[in-house]
Amino acid sequence: MRLSVFQLLVTTVCFNGIARSEVRSPTPSLWADRSLPSALEEAQKSNRWLMVDVFAAWCSPCQEMDREVYSRGQFADQIAKDFIALRKNGEEGEGLAIAGKYHVVGVPTLLVLDGEGREVDRVMGSLKMGELVDTLRGFRAGKGTLGSLELEVATRHAMRGDPRTVLEMADIVKDRARAPQALLTLGKYYYLRGQKNAAEAAKTLEEIVRSYPDAEEAGEAPYSLALAYHQLGRDREARQVLDAWLAQDRDGTRVNGYAWLCFKNNFERARGIEVAKSGLAKAPANDGLWDTLAELYFSVGDRPQAVLAEKKARTLKPNDNYYATQLARFTGEAKK
Repeated sequence: MRLSVFQLLVTTVCFNGIARSEVRSPTPSLWADRSLPSALEEAQKSNRWLMVDVFAAWCSPCQEMDREVYSRGQFADQIAKDFIALRKNGEEGEGLAIAGKYHVVGVPTLLVLDGEGREVDRVMGSLKMGELVDTLRGFRAGKGTLGSLELEVATRHAMRGDPRTVLEMADIVKDRARAPQALLTLGKYYYLRGQKNAAEAAKTLEEIVRSYPDAEEAGEAPYSLALAYHQLGRDREARQVLDAWLAQDRDGTRVNGYAWLCFKNNFERARGIEVAKSGLAKAPANDGLWDTLAELYFSVGDRPQAVLAEKKARTLKPNDNYYATQLARFTGEAKK
């Protein structure tokens, strides 16, 4: 039997390698009868991705996926919300072109594409239905994809101060979905904390707030941005950023961060005391915030108020050794 180039390549995945005459049975409830461009247009309108099954008629694992996964209605039900499903024969017509464009080297290959036609990742070989559903959901959530692995590697390099971080992140930020997290890592950890380059940190963090205001990272970036401004001597802007950040605090979790930044960085400590007291009026059982207030009072020379605040913290957590040590330091009873 003469094999096409595609067949020679796919035998590495289609490991049974047994030629079969039967054609894959249709499953109308799953597969969309569309061309790739048409499916991409629909995916953009409906905010879905594509899963493109590239198969060969003679491939045993391909037929196994039909029987055990694709023909089951519950599979279609579980992926319909997030995916449009296409099935293309990799040896003819549009399927052959898709196999070439996306460098499909084995069947079955399930290509996962975003609405722009960019490959998110792929699944090669056969999987159980539950495994495939979990994999697809993970891809949709940004887990386990090649892109997420690239970001993880770049993040690890950032934490180590590896200069490769800059080029790696520059490539990642071209992808709008990953850009906010990449920019936050680059600005907060690589430039601000690692390289001590407040100017580059500010520029990078500003980009998150400006270009991705609805991203989760836009709620985290202002804290580090304010610190970068402070290090650059731009305290007025730092205060404006922090106040705006605090004004959007829905659950009181930002109060201690604001107050702690003021204490730790010798930045408007009077304002830090004001913020901490306001927070404690609403959450008097916040022992950590009492401790921060104590540090602020002590830093401005108000030892009596520091002692009172730390006693509050210790009353809330009487067995906490750290608070005991803090109180001894503020009262002057710490061992020398």
